[in-house]
Amino acid sequence: MYLGSFLRSLFTPRKFLSAIYFLMNIALIFLLFGWLSLFDFGTELDFLWNGLVGLGIHLVILLVSLSPVGEAITRFQMGAKKETDERALKLFQEVYERAGEHSSRLSRHVKLYRIQRNEINAFALGHRTVIVLDGLMSCSDAQIRAVLAHEFGHIANGDSDITLGIRVANSILTVFLFIYTLIVNLIAVVVGILSESVGDIVRIVLLWGVNFVYSLWVGLGYLMDNASSRKQEYAADAFAVSCGYGAELHAFLSALDPSPQKMSLLSLMSSTHPDTVRRLQRIEKNMEAAA
Repeated sequence: MYLGSFLRSLFTPRKFLSAIYFLMNIALIFLLFGWLSLFDFGTELDFLWNGLVGLGIHLVILLVSLSPVGEAITRFQMGAKKETDERALKLFQEVYERAGEHSSRLSRHVKLYRIQRNEINAFALGHRTVIVLDGLMSCSDAQIRAVLAHEFGHIANGDSDITLGIRVANSILTVFLFIYTLIVNLIAVVVGILSESVGDIVRIVLLWGVNFVYSLWVGLGYLMDNASSRKQEYAADAFAVSCGYGAELHAFLSALDPSPQKMSLLSLMSSTHPDTVRRLQRIEKNMEAAA
């Protein structure tokens, strides 16, 4: 089920840039494992088989991360606790039932959790988790319903799948970078015994250069994934409108930012969300189309 959702995400147009970066990461992992040839298969195809080992490791970690076990681990790391507040659970169940009528992709096992922070926010995690922050519960029932409907939209659309795949790949690359750093520092120490200045040069050239390239690589992925994320926010808003919560979502966003200003290009590129002005305009258009 979860792998199927992930594969669908790869071919969803609004996630195109995230999918491209994910595939770039996959290719890089294949090449690194193949080039290093950590395992000796005793054939002329060691490069290929080692590359496939790298892809297999990535696939196993990804499947665990996408699973309920992976979600539970992430919730634990974030400090999310199962929601017990009767008001929150009642609103959650009401929206859950309506969202289920609008999407067959919603899991029947989605649960509500809370993080003790005063921010007015909520987010979806994987396929079974919606998390609210304490600050959201200070809003009206109507606004909470709208936010929950938006988060159910993310779950129905499988929006966290590719992002999770990118994080898994980057984690594997980080392990390579860590090992490389240890090796370079060891070489620099050995060379430094003969000449301290030469040891420093070795460290700068071999270590800083690779770290710079890695930072550029991760930064590129950050921008590409954010571009997809902004489109996913529009889609989640549209889902909330289709569930009948458009006016409430519009009111919620307007209340959060009553005088929204358009974002600069740089701010927009580094943001996971569209600016409020465009979101409100898109919600209005979706409400008109649904009327």
